[in-house]
Amino acid sequence: MKCEVCSAEVEEEELHRCPICSKLFCDECAVDKGDKKFCSRFCAEYSFYGGPEPED
Repeated sequence: MKCEVCSAEVEEEELHRCPICSKLFCDECAVDKGDKKFCSRFCAEYSFYGGPEPED
């Protein structure tokens, strides 16, 4: 199967589903936040803060 973030071919059991947007992603693309893995920094921040953190 393919990672929906980087398009790498990986085994199905190596893919994770993002709890925010439901994309399938590999360990290389994973963004860890708390005890969860997300497909992107945006989804990780949205989960915890309701949206992306403001840029300084």
